[in-house]
Amino acid sequence: MARVKPAFISTFASMGMMISAIETRSGREVLKARRGGSEVEVELEAVSKTTTRARVGARSGGLLYDDDTATMVIKQAEKLLGGA
Repeated sequence: MARVKPAFISTFASMGMMISAIETRSGREVLKARRGGSEVEVELEAVSKTTTRARVGARSGGLLYDDDTATMVIKQAEKLLGGA
């Protein structure tokens, strides 16, 4: 998680998104970011010492899910992690 969280924070910054909240839920860390009417939520869970599960959800304009933005966030974070 030590490398993954900063990668997502950098991804948000590079996409022009502002972090609106960082929360802890049931041992998982949740990062929330916004840009315009879009919201992205990344849930990070330490599966082991070397493995972090990331769940990314993006919404565009309220109730509609935005799979393209979620995919872009994942790809950018993966690129920052060196394709890990």
